[in-house]
Amino acid sequence: MSIDSMDAFDNQLYIGTNEGMLLLYKIEDMKGRSTTNQVQLDFTTNRGDGRQFKAQLLHKNYFDLQQPKQKGASGRGHVTYIKVSPQINRAFVVIEGNLIVVHSQNLELRDLGQSMIKNVLSFCINEQSFQTPLEICIGLRNQISLYNFSLHPDQLQNTRDIALKNENPQSIALDAMTICAALVSPDMKTGRYSLIQTRHNPAQIQELCNIPKDEVSHPFVKRARNGNFFFNVGICQFTSTVGESKHVPILWEKNIKTSIFLFPYLVSANSSQVFIHSMLNQQEKQDFKFKDHRAICTSTRGDDIRVLLASEKAVYCLKSTGLQYQVEYLLDSRQVDEALQLAKVEHAFLKSRSTQATADSYLVKVKQRVGLLYLQGGDYQAACQQLLDGQMDPREIISLIPGLLLKGSSYEMVHKDCEIVRGRMDQETDQDLINKFKNFMITYLDAVRTEPVAFNLKEEIDTAVLGLLAQVHSKDLIPFIETRTTVNYEAGVSVLTKESCFYALGIFYSFNRETQKAIETWISIENGVTQDSSFPGFSFLMEYLSNLGYHELVMKYAKWALDCDQLKAVCIFTKRPPDEVQSEIISFENVLHLLSDYPFAKKVYLSHLVTERNITEARHHTDYALLLLRELLTMKKQRKPDETLIENTRKEFNDFLIFSNYYDPIPVQSELTHTEYYPEMSILYGRMDQHEKALEILVYKFGDNNKALQYCIDHSKGRNRNIRQDIYGKLLKVYLDPKDGHKPLFEEALLLLNNSNVDINPRVALQLLPDEWSIKKLGLYLQRSLRRHNHYYRTTAIEHNLAKWEHIRVKRQIIDEDCKRAYITENLECQLCKQYIHDSAFVRYPNGVLIHM
Repeated sequence: MSIDSMDAFDNQLYIGTNEGMLLLYKIEDMKGRSTTNQVQLDFTTNRGDGRQFKAQLLHKNYFDLQQPKQKGASGRGHVTYIKVSPQINRAFVVIEGNLIVVHSQNLELRDLGQSMIKNVLSFCINEQSFQTPLEICIGLRNQISLYNFSLHPDQLQNTRDIALKNENPQSIALDAMTICAALVSPDMKTGRYSLIQTRHNPAQIQELCNIPKDEVSHPFVKRARNGNFFFNVGICQFTSTVGESKHVPILWEKNIKTSIFLFPYLVSANSSQVFIHSMLNQQEKQDFKFKDHRAICTSTRGDDIRVLLASEKAVYCLKSTGLQYQVEYLLDSRQVDEALQLAKVEHAFLKSRSTQATADSYLVKVKQRVGLLYLQGGDYQAACQQLLDGQMDPREIISLIPGLLLKGSSYEMVHKDCEIVRGRMDQETDQDLINKFKNFMITYLDAVRTEPVAFNLKEEIDTAVLGLLAQVHSKDLIPFIETRTTVNYEAGVSVLTKESCFYALGIFYSFNRETQKAIETWISIENGVTQDSSFPGFSFLMEYLSNLGYHELVMKYAKWALDCDQLKAVCIFTKRPPDEVQSEIISFENVLHLLSDYPFAKKVYLSHLVTERNITEARHHTDYALLLLRELLTMKKQRKPDETLIENTRKEFNDFLIFSNYYDPIPVQSELTHTEYYPEMSILYGRMDQHEKALEILVYKFGDNNKALQYCIDHSKGRNRNIRQDIYGKLLKVYLDPKDGHKPLFEEALLLLNNSNVDINPRVALQLLPDEWSIKKLGLYLQRSLRRHNHYYRTTAIEHNLAKWEHIRVKRQIIDEDCKRAYITENLECQLCKQYIHDSAFVRYPNGVLIHM
């Protein structure tokens, strides 16, 4: 007698033999040695000899199908299939092609009456059925049939037959309404794997692939989980119920006879060996010799799942160590990726067996260790993600660098892997690797800051990040200081000073309202007392002072800045915020007093006042003009004057004299008296309305008649006719009645008279003209003068008459308004006080409203 088939549930083991006998054992003890990430052969007998486990024989039954109650059956035979359905206490057994049903507790044969099925080739049940009627799928010759099994009485009811074209279903698996079948030709030479959709009528058959010739004799199909099947085509191929492969195929040995699915593993066997493959990475995890394989099944008792293997005379058990233990082993072996995948599987199991909190807690701990192992391997990106997912306490990571935890912190490192990392970093000498590690810490701490695990830890995190940024001298140090408010002040000052980040230290002082300390820190860098290459320089300090609202400090450090560089330092006062409230400390007078010893800075500041601030005080405009003039005269006296600079300064001075209307021209003119800046003198005389002197300078000293004419044009704009005639008349006088012995300029005078845009009073002109000039010579001028005079006379008369008419019209309107009557009645109220007017004095508005006087 030898074993043919086997099935198990809980602690009950069912064995079928080649002589038609069915045996029921109770497995009393299945304790075996735990291993790491492997499954191990733990016991080797089915005789209950006590060496590995105890199995008590409860029942046995010998089925002689030639008994009268089983008419039509023949001989003793092989028990080819056993399938236990514990929900209904029944076991389905196929003996020599005959399907019988026995009670699962005592192996008592159940009478199926006329419904017993013969010539069974393959058999399976719908494992998604948990109560009667139980759906059964049976493979017959050229046909697959579906039955419903019900109790009381036990009977099989045929629900559907699916015809096959000259093909026999050698192996079948059922998932809901989809059958996966290995269909083989009668001569056992060809075959194919197919999906059969029973939800359609007729059923639809979808071919998946052909069965290799060397596998046709022993094809098999098994149901996996979640609507998937797997089958043997030389490799392990997966398919879903709709014909899609959702898993990567697994490469295994040839001539695999059978396999079972035990997520996340596949256990398979051929005639000489057993193989265990992982579904997570499609790798073989273990193999061992096992000769004369006959059957394989699983036994589940609570959370303990065992794989039972049967040889001809014995039953063996493969004990899978717990997933948690396997995860720990993988982590210890540095197989991090696979450990994480397996931990996620265990997480799913824990959710189904325990609470969500317990499952999440386990996965979090694994991810923490995975992150630390990634960290040891230098994979900082993966480490950061796993540590974040694992909600690692930020203080654990902060502890990796000595001195980053706040003083007085009582936190102690928990993870041994962290101690390993810290030890390696303490011994590391490659500064690039150290900086990479610190940059990882910065990235992680910055990301974890918003996570729930960092609640109430922002001060520790921000202070640690500040220290790390200072140690690596990161360009992000300054933006970090300017945006984080929870950095510990004492720790921040200490680490920035220690790492010589004096520029950042000043920013930190300023951010914490220690303004004077900030300025002193930056001044020490500028003076060379301390060194910091990241300091932007003198201009940064000037910009800071220009925006500083503490005016006492501004005035205190402005003198130092002016001593360093006048032109750059003056921006402290010229680039003040436009919305700043002016204070007495930083008033114009105080600033000008401070700048009195710094002429270049004073010049820039006065220019700022008169051109940008639009200050109208005459003394400021006058001081600015005098500064420009004195600067110009000083440059002129140099041995090798810069002509370009002189020209630019003179243009600036000239433009200011024209632009400004508020300076006092007298002191400026007094300093120009003995110079040759004649155009500027003419501008000043023009401001004093001494047009004749201005024109004499332009004509006889500067020698430019065009400028003299332009002077008249500029000073005539917007003035009345009498003033215009007076200015042009003075130019004519300068031409014809020169002083200081200059010769008259008759030709220029005649051109001036004949200019159509020049308006000169004829009376003044005729008094100045030489007696010898003829009427013909003056004809054009006289003709234009008479025409202009007549036009002016007529225009004036028209304007006078229009004004007179408007006066009469308005006067008539007033008379009409005065003639309007106002009617007072007893009930008429004042629109203002709402009292009756009666005989009181009143006033009438043009719109007719009456009010009391």
